[in-house]
Amino acid sequence: MQGNNLTSIQEMNRSLVLRLLKKNAVSTRVGIAKQTGLQQATITNIINDFMNWGIVKETGAMESERGRRSIGIALNHDDYYVLGLRLTRRYFFIGIFNLTGKAIEVKKVLFDSSDGPRSVIRRIKKASAEMMARHNDKRILTAGMALPGPYYPESGALSAITDFPGWENVSIKRELCEFFDIPLIIDHDANAGALAEWWLAPNSISRGTMVYIAAGQGVGAGIIHDGKVFRGALGTAGEIGHMTVDISGPKCVCGNRGCLTNYASSTALINEIYAINSQNRDAARGEKLTIEQAAMLIEQQDPCACKALQRIVAYLCAGINTCICSYAPDEIIIGDELSIIGPPLAAEIVKALDSSSTRSLSEHVTIKLSSFDSDPAFIGAAALAIDYALEHTRIFADTRLARG
Repeated sequence: MQGNNLTSIQEMNRSLVLRLLKKNAVSTRVGIAKQTGLQQATITNIINDFMNWGIVKETGAMESERGRRSIGIALNHDDYYVLGLRLTRRYFFIGIFNLTGKAIEVKKVLFDSSDGPRSVIRRIKKASAEMMARHNDKRILTAGMALPGPYYPESGALSAITDFPGWENVSIKRELCEFFDIPLIIDHDANAGALAEWWLAPNSISRGTMVYIAAGQGVGAGIIHDGKVFRGALGTAGEIGHMTVDISGPKCVCGNRGCLTNYASSTALINEIYAINSQNRDAARGEKLTIEQAAMLIEQQDPCACKALQRIVAYLCAGINTCICSYAPDEIIIGDELSIIGPPLAAEIVKALDSSSTRSLSEHVTIKLSSFDSDPAFIGAAALAIDYALEHTRIFADTRLARG
């Protein structure tokens, strides 16, 4: 264990105040002092620093406790920006965001998984350079990148991923950190989505434990407790996609058998619709569905699509139950591609959990779909970058000085 010197304590206090300002939207100096337990003189000094850096602004008088009038303060969201990147098996997103997570510009680039990592990384670099050049008038603090997992932060490499060959031999961290001249934060897409829900979603919880389940082309979970991501010793905590749900199931690329990701992903849903349609001698109907088309079939109560949904939800609930038993969360949020299905997905999950043996636990957990209409992990990439800036507050001062 290590102690904290005066400089690190000062940075911790600044980060605490900045995070409260981010979560509260508008606060007062007195209110922040009360929330943090810090002396009001300390809060005044921190806020003065932030105002000098241009990261906070005064919003005018507001009424506080006992009818007293205080000056409101809020983050200055539109003076600082971050870059967000989201890599999937079939495309990558890139965008510029302000500190509220609002996208200023977004670009989607399609590729084929057979293109190989070197080609895709070159395209990511090119697209990033072009977008940052178009926004060279903005103070871009950091970049965040969301990847399919498992992702190992220490080596900066991915593990073997279903339908995504070759990436386990490439250190994305080294390749891209050498390219960017701003800090780049890389994480599993489930952790990114979890941060997006915590920091950027409306009506998000402000304390406690939240689990975000990314059910897309793969399945993973991001766990947050009181605003901090739980990553575990290797940085791979929440990798529920590789828990066994069928010991006699097919072998996964990870070497395990019957992995959840092969039964409860958006890809699994489409495959299941195709398989059921094949049995009904109507194979063409489900052969090349997109997740949006699958969602439309379910909304139209297509019997094959609805039956497929019931099957994959049964497996997904095995992962949800594992999260409930392991982390006892206040809230579980289902996001990524499967959440496109909307209310029918939520209804099936509730029905499956109601009939499970862990009902006594699950009934104390709020389970809901993602708050975001667009890709939560892409917004989460921006949240990774924002979270880094909230933790390393000097970056605001250093960026301001660098830009004059």
